[in-house]
Amino acid sequence: MVSRATKIRLGVFLAIGSIVILLFVIAVAGNRLTQKWDTYYIMFQNYPVSGLQVGGTVNYQGIKVGQVAAIKIDPEDVSKLIVTIDIEQGTPIKSDTEAVLSLVGITGLKAVEIKGGTNEAATMQPGTFIKAGSSMLDDFSDRALSIAEKIDLIATNIGDMTGSQNQENITKILSETSLLLADTRANLSGTLESLNLIAQNTAGVTDDFS
Repeated sequence: MVSRATKIRLGVFLAIGSIVILLFVIAVAGNRLTQKWDTYYIMFQNYPVSGLQVGGTVNYQGIKVGQVAAIKIDPEDVSKLIVTIDIEQGTPIKSDTEAVLSLVGITGLKAVEIKGGTNEAATMQPGTFIKAGSSMLDDFSDRALSIAEKIDLIATNIGDMTGSQNQENITKILSETSLLLADTRANLSGTLESLNLIAQNTAGVTDDFS
């Protein structure tokens, strides 16, 4: 049977533990509530943002500076997606910066990466749109698509060249070329015989003069 002293100690332990957890939650929630943010927007047109989630990370030059606040379709143009991001107040976002999506590990999740920017450029005001840029992955995908399209075009051209009509034309050209070569060989042979005969006659004449 559990003694009264043990119950008291257990109760005190649970009470202290609950208080510590409650203080921790209050501290975290209070920090989030008192955190001041600058809100910016990014517009992606005809660009899928799969893997990007509300609450996702926003990095600036590789440093975490904020989070994704909202993702929605532009009600006036369904080809556009508007991503709302909250950035730590005072973070200098320059007018020549670009926002791209980057993979987070191998999970398939994505984060917003703000890159570029120069000291000479003007600082953007909160509530404005950050220009959407392209990442290395996008560039690689575009090049791969371009290569695939060129390969498909080459394959189509080869298919056209090997079509029945073209095969007949090629066969006809080769046949005519063969006849032309045969005629050329015959003419060349006759010419060589004529030259040989002329040479023999010339030799005979020179012998008569000697």
